[in-house]
Amino acid sequence: MYDLYSTRIDSSGSFVWLTEVPFEVGGDAGPGEGPFLATSPDGSVIATGFTRGTLNWGNGVVTQAQSTTDILVINHSFSDGTVRWAKTAGGVYYNRGDAVAIDRRGAIYVAGMVGVNARFDSLQFTGEEINTFIARIGPGGATSVGDEPQPYEFSLHQNYPNPFNPTTTITFSIPVGMGQAPSILKVYDLLGREVATLVNGQRNPGMYKVTWNAEGAASGVYICRLTTGGLTATRKLLLVR
Repeated sequence: MYDLYSTRIDSSGSFVWLTEVPFEVGGDAGPGEGPFLATSPDGSVIATGFTRGTLNWGNGVVTQAQSTTDILVINHSFSDGTVRWAKTAGGVYYNRGDAVAIDRRGAIYVAGMVGVNARFDSLQFTGEEINTFIARIGPGGATSVGDEPQPYEFSLHQNYPNPFNPTTTITFSIPVGMGQAPSILKVYDLLGREVATLVNGQRNPGMYKVTWNAEGAASGVYICRLTTGGLTATRKLLLVR
């Protein structure tokens, strides 16, 4: 049986925090056999491995393995080690997450081994008795029914309608992994002169819609530019009187 612990050590070699899930009757957990730990842009520490039985991780997080051994993915707060969420997945017999990686948008990728009839939330495949797998998890773990899906891409969508007169709607998204970021959305004419400022301030990750009322502007092509956290995107807008 196993005790699973995670710890953070600062640059001076001092322990900042230590979290442990000791063996409980009927439940334990252990790490994967590869690079099983990674940090995400939002300040999370993600680890993968295996778990058996039922475990209470604290902070209201409880996992219950459905197989002999389930894949485990767990999210710790970087600042204090608190468990934010934990997930299990797998098929019949033995399952284990061995490696985890996180992209710049905060999406989590887990690889390892999984048994037959494996289930990852609503995703399922039959497979063989032993299979290798790679799975992608959103930055917040599983999305509950009714939750608004969070964007994983920085994007500025084409305005609608286009052409327009005199109002049009502009939609843009800030990815989850970016965290709160200063965002500026402006409209320029083809000579580079600023015509309108539609957004100028901090924005949390999510999808936003703004309306530009071009009343008083001349017919023609305009450039809409979004800048967020060092990223920039542009779109052409056509105003037709």
